Amino acid sequence: MVRMRVSRVSSTAIVLALAFMTDIALKVWVRSAPANAGRFAFWPSVGPIGIVPSVNDVLAFSLPIPNAVIWPIGWLVVLFLIHALVCSGRRFQIPDSPPKADPPQEDRFQIRHYRLAIGAIILGAISNLIDRTFLGGVTDYLSFTNMFPAFNIADVLILDGIAGWWWHERRGPRNVSRAQMA
Repeated sequence: MVRMRVSRVSSTAIVLALAFMTDIALKVWVRSAPANAGRFAFWPSVGPIGIVPSVNDVLAFSLPIPNAVIWPIGWLVVLFLIHALVCSGRRFQIPDSPPKADPPQEDRFQIRHYRLAIGAIILGAISNLIDRTFLGGVTDYLSFTNMFPAFNIADVLILDGIAGWWWHERRGPRNVSRAQMA
């Protein structure tokens, strides 16, 4: 039973770590060799999909907020999310339950899903903050047609994490007393 939990946690961590490292590697590759960029038709019915290097020195949706403001707020948000991730096990404990009791299967799924969502947001934010800290802006490199702005894997991690967190929060109450469960 313990091995099963460790393997699920480690596989989730591996997937998130691979997405994070892929994002960093693609950012370095695009910044170091802009000649590698170009458009190619992956799905002809959708339109050209390409690697288009661009540096986003403003916040999302072109909000004109300087890096001097984004940087400290971004790192504070990351620290808050790390705290939420570390404390997530306590958040789901049933009141008046023994501290070492294993949570029910559904609660374990909720805990894992919550941690996955928060972990995705943290890694996406860290990847983009590394760019902002050392390069002055976020490197965006993926582009689908000209209708959508360029983005990167870190943006996908953040949006996916927010969607997962929202789904998790919409599932209903977590802290249920034993009297309510009976």
